[in-house]
Amino acid sequence: VMGVPDRRRGEIPVAVVVAAAELEEDDSRLRDHCRAHLARYKVPRRFVFVSALPRLPGGKLDRQAVHGLVS
Repeated sequence: VMGVPDRRRGEIPVAVVVAAAELEEDDSRLRDHCRAHLARYKVPRRFVFVSALPRLPGGKLDRQAVHGLVS
């Protein structure tokens, strides 16, 4: 989950998700789960589904590439 600039709120949470086949492109279950366990302002406004998270050669998460997926 990362913050993305928003004109109205300043920043909104967006989640990048590697989902199992049965959840892919169905963000309603994820949103319901988040609403049940998180404060309202922490629930992601958008979910971006990817097949795999981009990694650097050393195995760490490539945060710049992830940010590019969300923008």
